[in-house]
Amino acid sequence: MVKTGAESFEVLEALRALKKAYGKTKKAVWLRAAEVLSRSSRRRVEVNLYALEKYGKEGELVIVPGKILSLGKLSKKLTIAALSATKPARDKIVAAGGKLMTLREAADKGDSKNARILG
Repeated sequence: MVKTGAESFEVLEALRALKKAYGKTKKAVWLRAAEVLSRSSRRRVEVNLYALEKYGKEGELVIVPGKILSLGKLSKKLTIAALSATKPARDKIVAAGGKLMTLREAADKGDSKNARILG
C-alpha cells in the first residue's frame, strides 16, 4: 500500500503553517498537531463539544487537528483552533463566548503558551 498523504489544499496549507510555527517556536505542540493532521482522512480526529467542556480550561488555546462535532454543551470561554467544525458546533462555541479559528490562523499567531491538543 502506498502512502499518499494529505491531498486537500486546506490540509496542506495547515500542515505547512503548523510546521513553520514549530520551526519558529520549537514548541512540540505544533509538531504533534502536524503529525495528527497528516494522517489519512479516515483516521483524522473528531472531537465533540462535551470533550472540549471536560478537558479544556478557560483562557487556553485548544487545538483540534480534525473536526469539531456538536454533541454536548459548552459553557467555557475557549479559544479553539480546528481544521473544521459543524455549523451547530460553531454556533454553540460562539454562544458560550468562545472563539473558533482555523489551524492555519493559530499557527500563524504562534502563541502556544497555554495550548492543549485534543485528539
